[in-house]
This record gives sequence, structure tokens and C-alpha cells, in this order.
Amino acid sequence: MDGLIAQATKGIIICGHSKGAAMTFLVASLAATKWPARAGDIQTHAFAAPVTGDAGFTSAYEAAGLAANTYRYQVENDLVPFLPIWNGADVWQAITFSKMSDEIAWLAFVEAIRFGCLDGGYYAVGSFHYFTSGHQLVPGAEVDSSALPAVVGRIDAEDFKTVVSAHGATGSYLSCFAPSQPASQPLVS
Repeated sequence: MDGLIAQATKGIIICGHSKGAAMTFLVASLAATKWPARAGDIQTHAFAAPVTGDAGFTSAYEAAGLAANTYRYQVENDLVPFLPIWNGADVWQAITFSKMSDEIAWLAFVEAIRFGCLDGGYYAVGSFHYFTSGHQLVPGAEVDSSALPAVVGRIDAEDFKTVVSAHGATGSYLSCFAPSQPASQPLVS
């Protein structure tokens, strides 16, 4: 592997979708540990990534210089990037229930997380890039004002088909990076 890394003169690109995207952060961290001189050459592209690291992992990832070249892509209505519970966006608090007993149990669980009895403990790394369900990049989008309200709205409306289809690699994410896009327009802003 050392020989292969030595031949990668233009850098190292690590990418994945869904569980594979979660692994990109771990692989980038391991690569930077194994080849610290190449840490600045590592690019990580995570499509629909669930969050993977706790506060210690996040700090180490940033200290290694990996966060600057890490890109997290999320399509509108995709629930997976909110899994598991993480401290950057509380999608679970916004869900409503039809039965009072279910709602009380859920709210008790959410409050336990909020007040530190149960901490999701997961944090996202890298820069966030958000696409509408029409596959258009939304410059300057933030998780809590773009992605979170969209997915909560679909869950509240019980539109689970939209939520499930938003996670698809070929039917959703790949369409955001169509080859017909002009080469002069950057995919990442």
C-alpha cells in the first residue's frame, strides 16, 4: 500500500455512500495516521453519511487537517444523515405522534438526551453541501434551516416513500452530479 500511496501524486480521494460514507471519515483518519505527511492531500467525499464520530474523534480529525478537505453531501428529505442521534441537529424532537402514550414516551427519551442523561454523542465533520429534491445545489445551506425542516416535514406528513427514495445512491445523489453539468461550474462551493 505504501507504494500505491507514493504514486498518488495528485492526492488521495476517499468517497462513499450511506454506510460507505460513514466509513470515509474513519478511512481518512486512518490514512492520515499512517501517512501523516499526506494528510493535506486527502479529500473525503461523503454522500448521505450517517455521523460516525464523538467529540474526541471530531477534534482529532480537525487537528489532523482533514476537515478542510471533507465534504458531506445531503439531498433534501434524506433521513440517514441524521442517524444516529447527533448534537448538531435534533430531528427526533420535531416528530409528532397520533397516540398520547407514544408521544409521552418519545418526549421523555428526547428530554433525557437534551439534558445529558443520554447524549447522542455524535458530531458531523467537514463542510455541508445540500441539494434540493430537484438535484440543485443550495449555496450556504445549513443543516438546521434546510435539511432538518425538510425531512421533519416529510415524516410529519407520513410521506415515507419520499424519505426512503431521497436516500438512493443512483436515483437521488448521483443525479446531483450529472455529467451534463457545465465543466466551468464547480460541484463544491
